[in-house]
Amino acid sequence: MIYIFTALYCEAEILIKHFDLKKVPECTCFQQFCNENADLRLTICGTGEIAAAAAVASVCTEYKPQKADFLLNIGICAGVQKREGIFLAHKLVEQATGKTFYPDLLYRHDFEEESLMTGRKPWMREETVTCEVNHYEMDRCGMNDCKKNDCRMNRCGMNDCKKNDCKINDCEMNDCEASLYDMEASAIYQSGSYFFGPHQMVFLKIISDNGDIFHIDLKQHTRKLMAEHRDKICGFIKQLSDVSGVLRQREEEVSQMEEQNETWIKQLCADMHCSMFMEHSVRQQIRYLALTGMDGKAAVQEMYTQGRLPCRDKREGKQCFEEFKNRLF
Repeated sequence: MIYIFTALYCEAEILIKHFDLKKVPECTCFQQFCNENADLRLTICGTGEIAAAAAVASVCTEYKPQKADFLLNIGICAGVQKREGIFLAHKLVEQATGKTFYPDLLYRHDFEEESLMTGRKPWMREETVTCEVNHYEMDRCGMNDCKKNDCRMNRCGMNDCKKNDCKINDCEMNDCEASLYDMEASAIYQSGSYFFGPHQMVFLKIISDNGDIFHIDLKQHTRKLMAEHRDKICGFIKQLSDVSGVLRQREEEVSQMEEQNETWIKQLCADMHCSMFMEHSVRQQIRYLALTGMDGKAAVQEMYTQGRLPCRDKREGKQCFEEFKNRLF
């Protein structure tokens, strides 16, 4: 299953149509769309870190993702540099705390990779924050009664900085060398880490603006960008779905193998006087061999033939355990 999260409906609309996703009527907190045959579940979480984290926790608690599943966050972002295009985030930075996170996709892709900062407010360039701030801009920075010079808070969130200090070269965006800026990704990662590994979480971002969000119709502009990159995004989702299917099949094969070999694995661990740690290690190595198509049973049988097994005590068991690993690898 691919669990897709978007902040806005206009980001999800083209995916809903392309993959024939149907709305899930039982979900009331967040809009959710699903196609069980395609193994896709899309959730619209809303903007901001709290909404994003809540949506991921809610969905994943209900459906309990497996090792073969993926979390995919797709959406628009601001570009610090004047660039265009779609990017895969290989580094996430939480602006409020400075914490960094590293999604680790293990599969080939055709996207350029960039770092991404997540903040609590929309990011704007210095030239956008002028002294002649209109009421709409005041609402965006959440300061209806602030002085005109205080709208610098839109930029870097520093209450005591001077107006000139909010230039882009002095902003946190430059300090962390982040090229992209959004309002959800780091929260989705942190919430998702309770259910997925770093190699199961993917973040795709399309640059929609360069800090001049007031000059565009955001919904229409987002629909246009999603349409432009539809083939690339949908092709990548199909690729993830195929990988998920292969992983799921292998998991089933390994589980069947483990069930069939459970008796001799238990006997092996008992004969080596394995501690709990050693037993977990033995099972992990046998599992790895099964995934690679190799058979470790022959190596174990040879140790029995040579009289190395069973061991007399834990000390001899540890030596045998090391020999077991060397024979396998």
